Amino acid sequence: MHWPNEQKGEYTLSAYSYHKIEFKQIKPIKNFLEKSFINIGRRARHREEFENDCFIFRGFSGFNHYIYAKNEGNYTWTLTMTFSDLENATLGKPYKSRYNQDTFQLVLKPGEEKATYLKIMEPKTFESYIDPIFENEWTY
Repeated sequence: MHWPNEQKGEYTLSAYSYHKIEFKQIKPIKNFLEKSFINIGRRARHREEFENDCFIFRGFSGFNHYIYAKNEGNYTWTLTMTFSDLENATLGKPYKSRYNQDTFQLVLKPGEEKATYLKIMEPKTFESYIDPIFENEWTY
């Protein structure tokens, strides 16, 4: 297994059952975390509403701070997020290579949904990522 420090390491997987347990290798799923966070966001009940029928849902999963956004309106929505400090965090795919600053954008056409996440490298710095500044722009 490849760990976050890019080194290989052993691990132990335990399972207990009265029945036979089988482990099967599955094909990698492209953008697995993004798809997982989209599924979580779709089921979210406590979401932050914006104008023009747009909303986000934010949460934590392990060392990831995820942000799900959906545009249920009729206009293209550009959501710009500015964090106080991304020094100890990296943006998840597919945004990882596009932004190296403390600000990044999600552009959502009508009916579109997206999710991204910040992988937080030092858990003691969680507080820096909880409250980004949001700026919204709609293209009519």
